[in-house]
Amino acid sequence: MLGAQLRAHRTKYRLTQKEMASKLGITREYYARLERGFALPSFALFETICSAMHLVAPHHLTLSNDDGLDYREMCTLCRQLNERDRVEIERLMKGMVG
Repeated sequence: MLGAQLRAHRTKYRLTQKEMASKLGITREYYARLERGFALPSFALFETICSAMHLVAPHHLTLSNDDGLDYREMCTLCRQLNERDRVEIERLMKGMVG
């Protein structure tokens, strides 16, 4: 889904993968993996992508929110989870964006 949107945006503005990757501050190879759906961006890169595409990132996917919980705090909390819980949270998050 994200990959198709990246490709549509890139082709709409007649950009090469290298040019789009440069706008995002990543390598062309990594960008190609994102576009083909073989990689998922970090939260920070997701926000950069949304900005480059002139989109508003969904509230629940931004680095911080009105509750004061930011990306670093979420990472700290996730590291405290056991493997089974981490897998379940990853599954839930992928369901929210997919």
